[in-house]
Amino acid sequence: MPLDAFGLGMNDKSIHTGLCPGGNERMNRIFRLMQTGRIDPTPMTTHTFAFDDVATASR
Repeated sequence: MPLDAFGLGMNDKSIHTGLCPGGNERMNRIFRLMQTGRIDPTPMTTHTFAFDDVATASR
């Protein structure tokens, strides 16, 4: 498929996504809490995977 057809009709459009409600600012706050040691995310870690196993891990 030609790329010009992909962009057809996308003029002046924005696509916004996020990992959690509150967007980028909320994620920044969460990361600051982890950096300062106020929260510890390790209890939420249930599995670890090598980078080469990303496709398997996402199933």
